[in-house]
Amino acid sequence: MSSSPRRTAVLWDMDGTFIDTEEWHFQTWRTTLRGRAPNFDRALFVRCFGMNNAGSLEIFLGGPVAPELAHELSAEKEELFRAGMATETKPFPGVERWFAWLQERGIPQAVASSADLTNIALALKTFHLAPYFDLSFSGSALSSKPAPDVFLGAARALGADVRRCLVIEDSRQGLAAGRAAGAVTLARQSGLKILPAEATAITNGYLGDPAATLEQLLARLHRG
Repeated sequence: MSSSPRRTAVLWDMDGTFIDTEEWHFQTWRTTLRGRAPNFDRALFVRCFGMNNAGSLEIFLGGPVAPELAHELSAEKEELFRAGMATETKPFPGVERWFAWLQERGIPQAVASSADLTNIALALKTFHLAPYFDLSFSGSALSSKPAPDVFLGAARALGADVRRCLVIEDSRQGLAAGRAAGAVTLARQSGLKILPAEATAITNGYLGDPAATLEQLLARLHRG
């Protein structure tokens, strides 16, 4: 793919940002960790939402986790998650209109997610969203958010300047990662009650006209 290092792009987190997966992630973690993590509850889960499995497991289990055990638990959890993806999760209403609006304007879009590539590919296939994206980039094997690695890697793979990228996120961990990368950030407001200081802009959802939110943010990127 030919590209300029000053290319603008939009980097979408997936879970909780454009696909409503939070409850199903919680349920599959709870099933997987039963008897192994006595302190696991919804509050602890919410604290880690947005992190990759390796980072989450260290918090769920209260310390460093042997690689073999981390792999075993992650594999068990993700098998459960994928089995129910089509029935237990769904894209947020109106988000496909945002994808189309950006695509019509020739703006590259990438999925930049803590999920592994198998989950990303299955989600895009299940909900017929793959045609909107130029790239899927997984941070599952990188330093977990709030480290910026997933966004830096996705921007690099697109040939984009991360300082000219818009990161769309829903979690505090992800927004902190976007800020650390140097990107402009847009938060989908969630039950976490993201504060204005945590993102460049906040949207309550995708039912409104995408131009009302995105035009101003994209203009800011082009001025950068």
